[in-house]
Amino acid sequence: MAISEKIKHESITHSHHGSCHCQKVKVLFETMIPVEQWSVRQCGCTFCKKHNPYYVSDSTGRFSIMVEDPNMLNHYQFGLKTADFISCKRCGVFVAAVLTQDDALLSVININVFDETVPLQGLDISVSDWDAEVLANRIDRRKKYWTPTTIVC
Repeated sequence: MAISEKIKHESITHSHHGSCHCQKVKVLFETMIPVEQWSVRQCGCTFCKKHNPYYVSDSTGRFSIMVEDPNMLNHYQFGLKTADFISCKRCGVFVAAVLTQDDALLSVININVFDETVPLQGLDISVSDWDAEVLANRIDRRKKYWTPTTIVC
């Protein structure tokens, strides 16, 4: 099934707006899943240990990164270089990891950028270390779970 076929635009019921600190990079996460049912993840890699993001994704939702000037986006890769870790060049806030696959963008979103505080207490939070994961498995996992994404300039 194509990524676009999985998105049910008429059934999006929860919208979460956010931005980096200087508000040059804005985000919108749309999902059918209420916050209290989110499966929040943390990664044990060295990048994530230094930034301390909490991640959410919804393969049937949608995520938009909005920026007036695309030069304000910093694209950082490391390890297997399968995703761009997007941050604001001005204030440095990390907003999402983005995989480009088959002309589609898929993301896992740093919930710390949302305008509303996401209460972590009571949520199912898993911590994973993907350092030993092989390339094909990593891409397959991300294609299955990450959120369809657009970057709007």
